[in-house]
Amino acid sequence: SLLHTQDKEAAIRRTIKSLETDLPADRFVRIHRSSIVSIEHIREIRMLHKGEAQILLKDGTIVRTSRSYRDVIQKLIDDL
Repeated sequence: SLLHTQDKEAAIRRTIKSLETDLPADRFVRIHRSSIVSIEHIREIRMLHKGEAQILLKDGTIVRTSRSYRDVIQKLIDDL
């Protein structure tokens, strides 16, 4: 897996599932089978067609979600 931080990128030898389990659920959210984001770094969420969404992070990075995470994204929108 690749881990992206504000300052660097690193390869880690863990599954995304194990990383998701260890991260605090009130600060991080899994938005795709291959992506977890920090909630505090989300600037905007745009809903797209067919239940997908586009998340704009504060640093300008755009991350797309898949429709299988639609409920997670809706909860995120409700909580923000």
